[in-house]
Amino acid sequence: NSAYGVIHYGNLFRDKSELGGPLKMPTSPSEDFHIYTIEKTPNRIAWLVDGFEYQSYTNSDIQPKYSWPFEQTYHLILNLAVGGNWPGYPDRDQAVDVIMEV
Repeated sequence: NSAYGVIHYGNLFRDKSELGGPLKMPTSPSEDFHIYTIEKTPNRIAWLVDGFEYQSYTNSDIQPKYSWPFEQTYHLILNLAVGGNWPGYPDRDQAVDVIMEV
């Protein structure tokens, strides 16, 4: 019953970090249609669900040894995770018929 927003940043493979976490939703996100939003403005990224901003990060939030990489070309990964090590496998009674509309 969570929505996650995470930024990944850093240098080489073993010299990276991340910030982010969940929004605990009062009911299962699959019970209704929701609008998930990422707002990118200069030096700030914010995550929203149905218009509610649940977290944001700015260049001052990342570790001092790194620079804020999000003012240059980058890629965005949208993930609708069902099963696997994270967030876990669905049980027999859990519906997995889901749709992501972009």
